[in-house]
Amino acid sequence: MQVYQQSLKRVSLVFLRAGETLSFEVNDDHRQKVRSLIAELALRLRADDEWVPKVGGHCDRCGFAQYCAAKTEKPEPLPEGGRKLRLVQLALAV
Repeated sequence: MQVYQQSLKRVSLVFLRAGETLSFEVNDDHRQKVRSLIAELALRLRADDEWVPKVGGHCDRCGFAQYCAAKTEKPEPLPEGGRKLRLVQLALAV
């Protein structure tokens, strides 16, 4: 709602391989479940002290690749102070 100033009313999932579409109306229960899920994920992200990289196609677009031991055989050392920046501000509108 914050981006478009509108509430989501209908969701469609398109399964390209199967050629099927599943659509349903969004209700208040859905909205509450999504808010709870996002809040839980945000808390888990803030508490996460160790991230385990998974090499894949997304690595080509990653700005961290030069420092990543999973992607680079001889990664560069992290910039000075790089590890100390763990401040994350997460806010959810009510």
